[in-house]
This record gives sequence, C-alpha cells and structure tokens, in this order.
Amino acid sequence: NAASFHEDFSTDPAARGWRTAGDETLFRWDSARQNLAATWDSSRPNSFFYRSLGTVLAKSDDFSLSFEISLAEVAVGLRPGKPFTYELAVGFLNLRQSTDPKFVRGSGTQSPNLVEFDYFPDSGFGATISPVFVSTNGQFIPSFSFPFELTPGDLFQVVLSYRGSNQTLITTMTRNGAPFGPIKDVKLPASFTDFRVDTLAISSFSDAGADGSILARGVVDNLSVEIPDTPV
Repeated sequence: NAASFHEDFSTDPAARGWRTAGDETLFRWDSARQNLAATWDSSRPNSFFYRSLGTVLAKSDDFSLSFEISLAEVAVGLRPGKPFTYELAVGFLNLRQSTDPKFVRGSGTQSPNLVEFDYFPDSGFGATISPVFVSTNGQFIPSFSFPFELTPGDLFQVVLSYRGSNQTLITTMTRNGAPFGPIKDVKLPASFTDFRVDTLAISSFSDAGADGSILARGVVDNLSVEIPDTPV
C-alpha cells in the first residue's frame, strides 16, 4: 500500500519523495542526528516539508499517524500586533489547496481540508494541544486539551488514530516514555461534510489573518502513516 510508510531520516529523505514548499530554510535534514530539524516561524509564508500519500483520504477511511517531536525553544507573541499564541502543526493536508496563495490558516475561514495535530504554546490561557479537522467547506472541528506543555528538551511521541466507522480521532501521547495527557478525542458531528487530504506535512503557517504569532525550533522524527488496504 503506497500510502503506508515509516520515515526515520536515517538517509536523505528526498530519495523517498519528501519535498519542501514555501521557505525551504525552515526545514533541514540532519544527517548526523538522523532527524528533521524544523522551524515554525509564522513571520514567513506558509511552508511545508511534505510527502505525498499516493492516495486521497476522506472521513470514511481509517488511518493513523505517529511521530516524535522535541522542541529546543519556543516563543509566541513576538510579532507587532500579534501578541497571542499561534500553532505549530504536523498532519495531513490537501497540497494543491494548502500551497495556493489564497490559503490563510490564521483567518479560521480560508484553510480547507486539514487533519492536524496542533500545539499552541501558552500566552496566558495555558499551553494547549488541539487535534483538528477542517472540512472541504472550511468547518473546523477541534478538541482543546490544556494545560499540556511540550516542554523544551523533552521527547514527545504522538499517535493519531482515526476510524471512519465512528468518525472519531483518538490522540495518545507520551513524554520521555511516560503517559502524557489525556488528550480529548475529536468526534465529527453529523453536520460535518467531508475532507480530502493527500499529503503528510510538517507545517509552518503564516500568521496572516491571526492575532498571534510563533517562533519555535525543534526536531521531528520517526513518522509513520498507516492506511489499511482498500477491500477488493
């Protein structure tokens, strides 16, 4: 199944279809440490380190994503006029739409077709972890779990598991191998139309349209995507 894969960055990921869109300086394969060094800088244009799934996922499909993330530093509210928090993201997107200049993540109305793990560092309301779905017509369905901080220097493993039969996303996490959370499930309501995602991405979103901003640096490693084979 072309859509299921594991990436440990032991060799150059470009050889396995990984690409960069937007500001290429935000992402660097570290050949010595065998991981991906990532910067989430909302002062830059929408930027992605991504790999195609080779298929399109919708709300009726089963799929899962796991990855490791460790932050070295994180700050929010640095930009004039944007004093609040903003997200760093890892997840699935629709590549054609997400790389369109009209795609604006910060407005809350112009970023269709997303299935993401989002982390909002604390800016006075508590550090928040929020898995989220965004439908094809721009409907946001998040869950907010707080206060849960991705403390710099710690290693977090994130597992997102979605089942089309009950349209529920379950998120589990560990910090340095110990349970972390719990993170609230995301249940799609009957009013949710659908989503269409075709790409896995580490996403650094511009803060255009938002009232917050972020600058964070860290590493991402051991990404795994699992999608069951289509029944014959």
